[in-house]
Amino acid sequence: MGERGRFFRGIPLDEKQSEPLGYILLPGGAEEPAVYDTLRDELASALKGTLLLDQVRSHERRLEEEVARRTAQLTRMNDELTKEIDRRQRLEREVLEISNRTMQRIGQDLHDDLCQHLAGIAMLAKVLRGGLSPADPAAVASVDQISELLADSISRARQIARGLHPAGLEEHGLTAAIEELVESARRQFPVAVEFRASPEFSLTDTDSALQVYRIVQEALANALKHAGSDRIEVRLFRIDTPRPPSLIAEVTDNGVGLPSAPRGGMGLRIMSYSAETIGAELDIERLNPGTRVSCRIPGA
Repeated sequence: MGERGRFFRGIPLDEKQSEPLGYILLPGGAEEPAVYDTLRDELASALKGTLLLDQVRSHERRLEEEVARRTAQLTRMNDELTKEIDRRQRLEREVLEISNRTMQRIGQDLHDDLCQHLAGIAMLAKVLRGGLSPADPAAVASVDQISELLADSISRARQIARGLHPAGLEEHGLTAAIEELVESARRQFPVAVEFRASPEFSLTDTDSALQVYRIVQEALANALKHAGSDRIEVRLFRIDTPRPPSLIAEVTDNGVGLPSAPRGGMGLRIMSYSAETIGAELDIERLNPGTRVSCRIPGA
């Protein structure tokens, strides 16, 4: 490098660092040595800024990669959750359909088989009664008692069959089926059960009508057996406001009301599930006294 090379000087770019950022070679012999310090500080500041910006960009890239990875993971989990919800809803519908078919089959068996069998025995008892001698009053009384018990058994079996499968639901509609349910309750319980149905109440979908029937059936049974009420009202009506129009099936009693956990019982869970299945809203309201169970079918 000749004579000029001897005047080059190495300056650390940042003397405050434990490890220098680097060195710069400048010709020595400047009249103002402070120029080297100023130049060093400026270059060190620029270099540190460049390194810091590179670190920020590298951190941003890592964050973007992490966000993309987590987004893909969440998307996959959401897809799996959606599939699981669809699967559970499908299974719930299948279970409900199987339950309805099973109840229908048992109801038909009770009505067509057991009731007919009991009716046949009742006819035999009647024949036996006709052949008994009036001179044997004890035997006559026993056969009469058997006939009465058979008639009561037939009536009970038919009521159970109608409860399991309301045969008139498809033929006569939901209003007629619930009216028959109320009539059966009046015959079995010493409770005043009032039934009111608006002409505008009409639910033509058979599956929805069956679930509403089950809700009214369970609410009425709870009121009859557990509420301790002496008056029950069953109402079917339609409301047009607020929009959309809705059908309301309502059971109200003046009994002791619900326990502290109103949705804890099996019957109440069944009502909630039945309402959810058809997209209806179930409301259980505490009154003073009594309870009101309402099923609202929007847009019906």
